[in-house]
Amino acid sequence: MNWSGYYALALFAAVYPVMLAIVALFLSRAGRTRLLAGLLTGAFLTTMVMGIVLVSIVGSTDALTSSNKATVRAWVNIAIGVVLVVAAANLLFFHRSLRRKHAEEPSAGKKEKPSGWTARAGAADSFWAAFIIGVAIDLPSVWFLAALKYLIDAKFSAGVVFLLLLSYAAIAYISIELCLLFSLKWPVQTERIVRSANAWLKRHEQVIAGAIAGGIGIWQLAEGISKLP
Repeated sequence: MNWSGYYALALFAAVYPVMLAIVALFLSRAGRTRLLAGLLTGAFLTTMVMGIVLVSIVGSTDALTSSNKATVRAWVNIAIGVVLVVAAANLLFFHRSLRRKHAEEPSAGKKEKPSGWTARAGAADSFWAAFIIGVAIDLPSVWFLAALKYLIDAKFSAGVVFLLLLSYAAIAYISIELCLLFSLKWPVQTERIVRSANAWLKRHEQVIAGAIAGGIGIWQLAEGISKLP
């Protein structure tokens, strides 16, 4: 198994601007510990359950266990790579030019409002509301599916797959874990640091997301092409 590839994907998952924005929002709320715990529980369980289910189902299909499995796996890598490269190009070129155009438009008197899951997180006021948000925003991403492919190809036992998924989740959600831990002792300082990091990420989120998607995409394409017979 490509261990460096597997854990690199976990690190890419950890750099998730939406997640950090929600963490920063929860840190400023009353009951921050309860909200962060709910978010982390939802995200962790989603990764574990979806990972175990997908590895079990896909790993037992004929497509990946037949005599042409090497060709099938190569084309899966290539398909993932193409999707990510297209997404990267969209983020780095189309969306950046669109954002630049909007930035040039007059915005006097307008206050930017949170949207999407960040807006929904603003209404969360309980452990279970935060739990649902953690589940929803952490449904399988392309890089998570790419990481699962390593587990499927390696054909580990169920116990090993569980431990590897646990280690993946621990890295992917390191920002929530650290914020939850440090907010117990230094809540104000933790919120200040996270808000600064979130502001920087927000200014550069298109470049960061595009670079990550492009990097993983090129990597998956190269890996897939090298496996073709």
